[in-house]
Formats: sequence, structure tokens, C-alpha cells
Amino acid sequence: GDEPAAAVRFNIPAPSDRNADGEAAAIVSGKCLDQLPGAAEFSRQTSGGLRIVQEAIESHAGFVSLSAEVRSFCGTVASSVIVEGRKKKLVGPKIASNISDALKILVGVHGENTEAMVQELPAVAESVAPPAVG
Repeated sequence: GDEPAAAVRFNIPAPSDRNADGEAAAIVSGKCLDQLPGAAEFSRQTSGGLRIVQEAIESHAGFVSLSAEVRSFCGTVASSVIVEGRKKKLVGPKIASNISDALKILVGVHGENTEAMVQELPAVAESVAPPAVG
């Protein structure tokens, strides 16, 4: 009598434009980002520049108080901004501004966003952008 009708199973159809070889599919299958094809390209694009960027960040007094991991991540973020700026054919000052904005957010997330640090970010970004871009 009072039994509810059996529920019909609903399956979400796979997207018709799914790329089985794409980055999203690789991540879902459990591959780490550094195992993906683009990781080697990013590493190659930033290999020389990353060292320059990291040295510039390490040389600024405001970054000394940050942990080594945060400083390293700042270098990676700045290198990424430089690579994207090159792709978009941006000029050095615009890339430096983008680096400064990205580092301000990153440092703020880690609770190190002091007024002195914020004032130093444009100088850090300008010291990083010309050698890496130029």
C-alpha cells in the first residue's frame, strides 16, 4: 500500500566538448600539476628568470621577516606574472605594476601586509621586472 514509487536514477551526462587529454581531466585522474605537459614549459620559461626574481626578493629588507616558503612563493608568483605579461606583450612598467599588485595580495594573505612592506612592493617589482623582461 503505502510504499513510495521506486526512484529513477538520474545521471548527469558528460559534456559533449570534453577533452579527455586536457589538464582538467589529468587533475581529476590524480596527476600532479608538475606532471602535466604545461609544467615543463612553465619551468623552462621561468628557469633563468626565477633565479633573478628570487635574488631580488631575497635582497629586499621587507622580505627578510617572511618565511622561506612565502619568499619562494613570492618568487614563483612574480615569475608567473612575468610569463603572463610576456604572453600579453605588456611593457615592463605594466608588468612591474602587476607584480606589485600580486605580491600585495599574497603578502596580505599571509598576514605580513605591513605599511612598510606595501610601500616597498613597487621597488621590489621594478627591480624584478626589468632584468627578467629586459
